[in-house]
Amino acid sequence: MKKVLLALSLALILAVSVAAYGASAIFATRDQVVYTEERFFGDPSALEGVTVNVRTTENYQLYWNSTFSPAHPELQHTEYEFFGVEAYDRFQTGKRELWEYGGLSLFSYPSKSLDYAEEHIHENPAPLAQAYRDLAKGMTPGQDASREILLKDYMEFYPLDYGMFAPEVDSFGTGVEGYEQYSEEYICAWLENYFRIPVLEDEYCEISVNRTDGEYISGWGFGSANTGDRFAMGTMSAVTREAAYFFFDAHSDSGKLVDLSLLPDGFGVYRLPFTDISLEGVTGSGRVVKCVDVHELEMICPLDPNMRLRDLTIDYQLEQLMVHSIEEGTYYITFVDMATGAVLQKLPVMAAEEGVVSRYQFEDFWVLVNHFTNEVAVITADGAGGHKVALLTGGMPEANDGAFLYPDIMAFDGQRLVMGSPEFGARWSGSGSDLYITAFDSTGLIYHGLWQSSLNYGLKNHSAVVSMEEWRTLSLE
Repeated sequence: MKKVLLALSLALILAVSVAAYGASAIFATRDQVVYTEERFFGDPSALEGVTVNVRTTENYQLYWNSTFSPAHPELQHTEYEFFGVEAYDRFQTGKRELWEYGGLSLFSYPSKSLDYAEEHIHENPAPLAQAYRDLAKGMTPGQDASREILLKDYMEFYPLDYGMFAPEVDSFGTGVEGYEQYSEEYICAWLENYFRIPVLEDEYCEISVNRTDGEYISGWGFGSANTGDRFAMGTMSAVTREAAYFFFDAHSDSGKLVDLSLLPDGFGVYRLPFTDISLEGVTGSGRVVKCVDVHELEMICPLDPNMRLRDLTIDYQLEQLMVHSIEEGTYYITFVDMATGAVLQKLPVMAAEEGVVSRYQFEDFWVLVNHFTNEVAVITADGAGGHKVALLTGGMPEANDGAFLYPDIMAFDGQRLVMGSPEFGARWSGSGSDLYITAFDSTGLIYHGLWQSSLNYGLKNHSAVVSMEEWRTLSLE
């Protein structure tokens, strides 16, 4: 049976910023970059059809665009360019994918409104400020004191803090002065009133103060106590150009379900739309600003709060939300129609207890890596409006520098999943442009190796920085 190999192309753009160095070092390596293999598992012949493109820059003036095939390492080519001035945008596409935006951030914040620079905390109206005033009573000037407090003695509901990271959205209304409902303060107050979650009966905090002359408190501290339970509300979110979608895990640190009885629409997936505001007539500019319309917040899809929710992503092509959860030892993705909130499919993906499952999203496939079972799953559309597990395999490589934990780019041809990742030290300490290449098929791991760049060894005082997200490219040929 004739096998048809779909060409894979991995393109990894690594931006390297370094101090000036001697001309001899430059000229020795500038024309052709050579990548050599350090093999850990398998044979590079398993990567037939894979092409790797690595772009590096020196001081944003020297640029190397190198291409090679791991299956045919003799076929390597580098295009070199020099610019008299810094060409910062040489490898930038200027495009950020929608799934790279963090969306809405909403989290519990007991010490909200307490200003660390506030010396007159006795005038602060924040609920927790009274706890500091109580502690400061009877203290002598220059004295330090600390104690644990029961949080519900000072507040009934959790104060919340809000943030938004969405494309072309004025998240805090800074560009629409005069429209109070789009301001950060208004949005946060509205969300606080909507998500009224009673403080746990046994949540403690530790506070500390330093007393100065008179009634003044010169310093104070706040932290979680080792006593009791704790609820740290944190959202999982995804965005389109029209709205942010989000939910939160309703469990405390001990696994207890918090009180959700006061949520006006119940617990589930929430949609917070954006709206266009024309500034004509306000500033006379005619400029249109996209703002958060908190009045249109709605719960569109009910969820069982007992679920251990793990992530929220979007299939932008099929316009479906993807609710990631762990239920009874299985990792599920529930697909939800973005327009109606109707549940379309609940897909079991892999075995997963409470642990770390990394998730990666690309234009037309998703990858899950279970770091406890060493399983790797690839999710794709099934061609009939739904989704399928296109690949489920095991055999993660040994922790060679931990590279497989942090892949930057991937390619999938229906049979093979290929990962590309900068060398671990380069990612965290900035010390090179080597990269790991790792590949899987239905039998498990088929290749894992480190490809080392001659740039790392031909340049002195080399200090590399992995490129920003929008500098990376990935293509399938």
